Amino acid sequence: MVPPLVLLAALAAPTPLIPVAALVKVRPGQRLEALAGARLRAARGECEGVQAYVTPPAEVLSADVAPLRGPGRGEVPVGVYREGWMELARATAGGGATGAWPDPLLPVHRSAGGTNPAVLPARSTAERPLVLYLEVCVPAGTEPGEYRGELVVRLRDAPRAALPLSVAVAPVTLPATSTLRNTWGLGVYVLAHGFGVRRDSAEGIALLRAAARALLEHRLSGYGMGIDPLPSRPGPGGTRVVDFGGYDAEMADVLGGTALPSGARATTAEVRDDPRLSTSERIADLRAWQAHFAARGWTQLLWYYAKDEPRPEDDPVVRSESALTHAVGQLPILVTSFRSSLWDAADIVAPVLVCLFPRPGRPLCPGAEPVASVRARLGGGKQLWWYQSCMSHGCDGPPADSRLAASMGGWASYVIDHSGPRNRAMGVLAFLERIDGELYFDTLAAWEKEGQPWRDSWRFGGNGDGTFFYPGTRAQVGDEAPLLIASLRLKTVRDGLEDFELLTQVAARHGRAAAEALGRRLARSGWEITEDSATWTEVHGALLDAASSGTRTDSRAR
Repeated sequence: MVPPLVLLAALAAPTPLIPVAALVKVRPGQRLEALAGARLRAARGECEGVQAYVTPPAEVLSADVAPLRGPGRGEVPVGVYREGWMELARATAGGGATGAWPDPLLPVHRSAGGTNPAVLPARSTAERPLVLYLEVCVPAGTEPGEYRGELVVRLRDAPRAALPLSVAVAPVTLPATSTLRNTWGLGVYVLAHGFGVRRDSAEGIALLRAAARALLEHRLSGYGMGIDPLPSRPGPGGTRVVDFGGYDAEMADVLGGTALPSGARATTAEVRDDPRLSTSERIADLRAWQAHFAARGWTQLLWYYAKDEPRPEDDPVVRSESALTHAVGQLPILVTSFRSSLWDAADIVAPVLVCLFPRPGRPLCPGAEPVASVRARLGGGKQLWWYQSCMSHGCDGPPADSRLAASMGGWASYVIDHSGPRNRAMGVLAFLERIDGELYFDTLAAWEKEGQPWRDSWRFGGNGDGTFFYPGTRAQVGDEAPLLIASLRLKTVRDGLEDFELLTQVAARHGRAAAEALGRRLARSGWEITEDSATWTEVHGALLDAASSGTRTDSRAR
């Protein structure tokens, strides 16, 4: 059953801690919907979140949750974050709004334990309420059943407050590694620049490793990382000897499954060669990449990025790079183009999302056609990926043409000032449309050059477009710096990829039609997303039930 929603205004008496669904973006001055309780359901290997709104006025001194206790000696850890505010001076088209929006998630506790004094104490006021994000990640081997605990908050000049918290663990296990391939940009030089360190310094390398792990924790794989290009020299018989020492030192744990206790691995790895070499030398270099991955037992999809969003004048470059990779053998080349004249040169075709969902009104993508039609024209042997771009909301900001602006409403979106369900929808859509993978251009866009991501994340007409991390410097996290700060949207993206896994399991157990019927309750097309968070919670529970039906269950997990 879905916990009923009640309006904050209807509560009989002030309550210090009010549970709110993770998909709801709590904003100052907005009517708050409160859950009847902080009760979650999750599969093994899945993360679920819930928010705790601290009723103003109050000052929070600490916020602690011991691991939730369940059957036998079982425990489920809980992470606690304070949500930071982003002051948005411009509204993203398609439903955005100015003002304060939650996004950065500041870890309440130090890595060695104890409250981080740079994060708490903090005040909760009507203008800036304090909201805590509680993250429950269930280890894969956890026994099914109910796990209980409580959030304990110490308040200044007031009795401590407690919020009961529970998670019902289903007899379902999600794979540690995403079964939907993806690759998200994370430029190592931009990362190092954001913290004022050299890319090749010990600090820079440590940051890269931390960033790769952070992506992996959210079921994502990165590109733009690692050492590029790798040093190489001629070998016997026209081969090349590539020095993978530095690359392995930085990337082996993510590629080999030792970065996280779950054994999760990246799903993809971008090949980087030296364009200064001759064609034959480049071919030999790329073959060395394939041989190295095979020798290390790395199963990632090695791929080659020819040219981002190529224009017609770039076609010769794309075709030249395609000939290069095809001379190597099984090294797919990815092309981000909706022009079918280039598809023969590609192994992975990745059109922009808006080109795959025709809709009434002024088109954002002239000639848009359904995914099934594109796949039919693509032919066999090719993968169909997709990506979001600023075409969904206007790359230069809200358009003057009201008809064009109307066509921007409702799309699945990754920007700050669009709803949580729209941030989460890509995983469901990927399952429904049988998409093979997702590309996303960047996670640090607002860090580039002299960017100030804590103050201004507006890029390409959207708030937070291309920015999913914030630089945790001493100003934000004190002695924990340097620390990569995840966003609320990154958690939501992960939840969407977990939706994909559950839908896949339901389809395997009960047939694809049963899974699609549940998925269509959440997303009917790329621009028709269910906005009601309660429906998402209800469908999530139905997916857990369907994925676990027919298996031995523990009644306490129901």
